[in-house]
This record gives sequence, structure tokens and C-alpha cells, in this order.
Amino acid sequence: MSEHEHRSKSLDPNAARRFQVLAESALDLVAEVDLEGRVTYASPSHEEVLGRSPEALVGQRVFEFIHPDDRAGVARSLRAGAGARSARAAFRFRHRDGHWVWFETTGQAYRTAGGEIRAVVLSRDVSERQRAEQELARSTESLTLLGHVADAALRELDRFQVARHALDAIAAYVPYAALTIQTERESGGLLELLAARGFEKLPGRMHGANDPPGRLATLAMRERRVVTSLDPETQVMPRYRKMIRDSGIQTLIVIPLLSRDEVHGVLTLSALERRELSVEERGNLLAACATVAAALANAQHVERLEAAVREREAAEKALRESQAQLLQSQKMEALGLMAGGISHDFNNLLTVITGYAEMLREEALEAQPDFSGIEEILQAADRAMGLTRQLLTFSRKQVLQPRLLDLNAVIEDLETMLRRVLGETIQLDVRQGCPHGVVRADPGQISQIIVNLAVNARDAMPTGGTLCITTQEVLHTRPEVLQGGALEPGPHVRLVVEDSGIGMEAATLERIFEPFFTTKDPGRGTGLGLSTVYGIVRQSQGQIRAKSQPGSGTRFEIDLPRAAQRLEPETAAAPPPGEVHRGGETLLVVEDEAEVRGLVRRVLHSRGYRVVEAGDGHEALALVDRLGPELALVISDVVMPDLSGPELARRIALRYPETPVLYMSGYPEGSTRQLSNLPPTEGFLAKPFSPAALAQRVREMLDS
Repeated sequence: MSEHEHRSKSLDPNAARRFQVLAESALDLVAEVDLEGRVTYASPSHEEVLGRSPEALVGQRVFEFIHPDDRAGVARSLRAGAGARSARAAFRFRHRDGHWVWFETTGQAYRTAGGEIRAVVLSRDVSERQRAEQELARSTESLTLLGHVADAALRELDRFQVARHALDAIAAYVPYAALTIQTERESGGLLELLAARGFEKLPGRMHGANDPPGRLATLAMRERRVVTSLDPETQVMPRYRKMIRDSGIQTLIVIPLLSRDEVHGVLTLSALERRELSVEERGNLLAACATVAAALANAQHVERLEAAVREREAAEKALRESQAQLLQSQKMEALGLMAGGISHDFNNLLTVITGYAEMLREEALEAQPDFSGIEEILQAADRAMGLTRQLLTFSRKQVLQPRLLDLNAVIEDLETMLRRVLGETIQLDVRQGCPHGVVRADPGQISQIIVNLAVNARDAMPTGGTLCITTQEVLHTRPEVLQGGALEPGPHVRLVVEDSGIGMEAATLERIFEPFFTTKDPGRGTGLGLSTVYGIVRQSQGQIRAKSQPGSGTRFEIDLPRAAQRLEPETAAAPPPGEVHRGGETLLVVEDEAEVRGLVRRVLHSRGYRVVEAGDGHEALALVDRLGPELALVISDVVMPDLSGPELARRIALRYPETPVLYMSGYPEGSTRQLSNLPPTEGFLAKPFSPAALAQRVREMLDS
């Protein structure tokens, strides 16, 4: 014995007895173990706390009674205590009946009189505290889960975002390999995936609606209960059980998302090992799923409201556009009526001007004076007639000569001329996208459409560019009302003329079809080019629309009804030029415009005819009765006050069916509506006309 030990022992001879009394009376456990962990002393309290007597513990290795998960930590504490330092540890010790008791331990090593190192261990039963802490942790996890789910439900209005945030919170609460939230599509049938985590870990053939997860989801939604593959009562077909087993998935749990007794989807938990939910976990997940269901119901309601608002806004926009298009169409119709009225009066004036000018020229030719002034008058009148033809075309009152034609062939015939018109800096790209582009239209007018649009495109590309002319086949399934008027449903041939020019602003685009509206410099255009195109298209039962933006070029689309059958084009024999037509028959001229009536009388009288005049229909009927069979031909205006030309002809036919009638008019609206399919005894001459043309048409009517 060393001097220090001897002195210590002599200082406190009752130390050993004091330790024994303290150990045996303590409520905590007091034990002594050697470096190998073998018990050398155990206090009597071990029997009360662990059900093991001190005698049964002495000589036993303490690690045999410690939970396997805690042994490594206890071993480290013993090694630490061997260095004469106190050590602390927390571990589970097996009770004699098999359950585990949590202890918090403090140990201190010392050296015995024989030099052996041992440790005195003081242990306190903390099982109740441990259970309380675990319960608190579980409560915290539950509150965290429900709080995060509630936050997602309150914060998000998109059901995909609600599902994603809720799934994140659920995944943090229960450790399953894969989690999904699905809902039934409104159309029924297949489930719609809203959110997924770890989905890629599942076998690829386990994702379908008819695979086990889908079957269990359908069952859970139908029966409104939690369904699990571990439940022996779950009705899963044997082949699905085999699929689950072969896939490596050991656990499938499906929880319906219920809110107010309505199912809004399912939560599916998948694990690659066998893992059941505890009662507490199941209860918390059911509460979370109820919150998710309510949020999904709210989000779905919001989606429906938004869809209804979008649908209403789209309908209101379509209505506004239709109203604007209708107003524009009515505006164009009003402009057309005005243009037709102007052209009617103007044609009457031009008939008089050109008629007398040509008569003066004939007289001048005989006397051989200088008649250059007369030529200037005729040239100016000819230009004026061109303007009236354009106005009549815009107003859809020009008398067309429609026939079956191939739109591709018309474009092909114009291609060489168009290249000359466009110049070298503009590339022409012609594409025939409609192999059967047969329409019924006036070929000359269709050519005028293409040329007018090409000239406008050229002016919109001063530095060069590309003009693309394409034909397409389109089918309109319902009537449409656009800027170019109404279009009936059915198959159509579309002519597309698109340039890469400077484009137009919206305000300009709205007015491009108005007569005399132009963006060109003064002297460079009449403003009738596009209005003429508009009139031809509408008179051909077609539709035209324009699309343009500044800097993005302009695109014109013209839809013409596709011809239902193929007809041979009609041809008319041209009269021999230069022939002077004369006669001596009695003719009746009916015209409410005195100037025109006087011109017709003078022209026909100069060619040998006997001419009788009438200023209106009633006066004409009286003259017919007086002349009787002597009357060879009636030449009548179409539109007259009180009694129109066609009505006059009908009444004359009742008296003298063989008497022919020649209509003349500068207001061809009546012509197109009242004079279609004229009988052989009736003919038509459009104003303005020359004296020679009048004489020729009169002779033709008399000879026929």
C-alpha cells in the first residue's frame, strides 16, 4: 500500500461502509463494472427497476442486457471513464420481462487496492421522460405536417401547386420510397397525376391506371376508405398481387382525399419494404388528406371560375369583333351604294360627252380640220370611264361575265407580266398549294385582283423584298362575318398574296378597302385599287381579309367558293371592226335623262332610223299602242321613276310579244338583279357607250 493510500484510508476509516449504505439506500441504480464490462457490484434497486436481483447480475457482462443500437456508445463511455474522467451515456437496458428501460448514466473510474481499474456507475430511470420527449416530437411532427399542408391550402390556388407542397410535407412525415397525389379527370376514367416524389424509383410498368397502384386508387375512391396491399381484405386480383411481388414493391397504401363526403383524389404511398402506418400516422395523414381535399376542391372551383371568365371574355371579344366587322361591312355597303349612285349619274354624263365628241370627230374627219381638242376630250372621257368602272366594281354593281376558271392557270398566265411589274429587286414566289383551284368568276376581274395586289406590294417594298402568291384549299364549316363580308360554309379556294414590305398600322388596316383612301403620295394613286379588289371579291361571293403589322409585311387572303362542277367556258363572237351599221326601222327610245335621250335619238337618226322618244314608261306605252306592229325595237333605260325598264318590257310583251327590247343603263345594280338570264328578245348595253357601239348593238337586235 502506498503512502498516499495509507494516509487516505487512515483519514476516513468509514468510507467503505458509507459507500455501501449510500448504494443500498439509493433509488437510482449503483453498479460497479470492470474494464471488460462485467458487473462486480449491483445495488438492490436493480431488482425493483429491472426485475433482476444483484446476485443475478454480478458476474454478467453488462452489454448482454443493453440494446444493440446503444452498445457502441456505452463502450465509448467506458473507455473514456478509464482515463480517470467522468463519462455520461444514455442507453436502453432490457427488463427481466423483455421490455426496454431508458437510463441516463454517469460513470467514474478508480483503481482498487490491488491496482485493478473499475468504474462506479450511477444510473437513473428516464423512461417516462423519454416517452414524453418522443410524444412531444411526434406531436411536433404532426403539427408540422398539418401546418405545412394548411399553409399550402391557404396560400396556393393552383391545384398542382397545392398537391406539390402537400406532398413535400407528407414525405417529410412518413419515409416512403414514392408518394403521389392523383385526382380523377373531369371527363371520368383515367386518373390525373398532380404531384409525385420518388416516382422514378417504381418499376416502369407500375404507373398505369390498370396497374396495382391504379387499381387500389380506384378501389379507395369508390369505397372511400384507406386501402393497402398489406390488408388481407383488400380485393386485389391474383395477377396484380404477383405484379406487386415481382416488382419489388412490398407496400402500397392508398388514402382517399375526402372533403364534405366528396372524393377529390388519392394519396398513394409506396415502399420497397414492408411498412405499415401506425395508428397515429394514419390519423394524422387522414387529417392532412382532408385539408388537401378541401384545398383541391377550392382550387378546382377557382379553375372553373377562371375558365368561365376566360370563356366569357373570349365570347365578349368575339362579339365585339363581330360587331366591328358588321359595322365595317355596313359602312362598306353604304359606301358602295353611294359609289353606285355616283357612277350611274356619271355614266349618263359620260355617255353624252363621249357620244357628242365622237360625232364631232366624225364630222371633223369629213372636213379635215384640226380636231386634236376633240381627241383630248375623248381621252379624258375614257379615263373617267375607267374610274366609273372601278367604282361600280367596288359597289358590286359591275356586270361580270363569270365562267369556270382554274385559279392556278390565271396566276401562271400572269406570272411573266408580274415579274416585269415588280422589277428586279423583288422576288416573285408562286406556289400552287391547291391542285384543283377551280372557281366560277370573271377571269378579267380575277386578273385585276392579282395585278392590283401585286402593284400595292411593289410600292410597299421600295428597297426590294419577296412577294409570295399561293393557292390553298380550305373548308369553312360555319358561316363567318369578317371585314370582307359574310362567307357561306363549304369548300373554298384561297388566294394568298403576301409581301415582306413595310406593313401597316391597325388604323390604316381598318380603312384600306374604302374608296379613295390611299397612303401613297399625291398623284401616285386614286385610292380605288383595294376598293376595286374588295368589290370584285364580294361580287364573286367571296371574302377578303388583310393582316399586317408595321415592319412585318402584309398578307391578303381571298376565299372564293370552289366550283361544284366543271363547265365549258362560254365564248362570244367578236363583231367585225370598222363596219357602219345603218337601217330604216322605227325605234322607240325610252330614257328619263333628256341629254342621253337626245344623244341616242341623234345617233340613230343619223344612221337612217325613224326615232320616237319617250321620257318615262307610261308615255312609252301610249306610243307603243299608237305605233303598233310598225315598232321594230324598244331601247329603254333600266332604272326609271314609277315604271322601270323591265316592267315596261313585260307590259309591251303582253301586247306585242315579238317586239325586242334593248336595255341601256349606267346603274348596273338593276342589271345584275333584274336582267339575269335575258330571253332572246331582250339585250343589254352598258353606259357609257359610243355611237358606233350603240348602232352596232341596235343592228344586232334587229337582225336577230
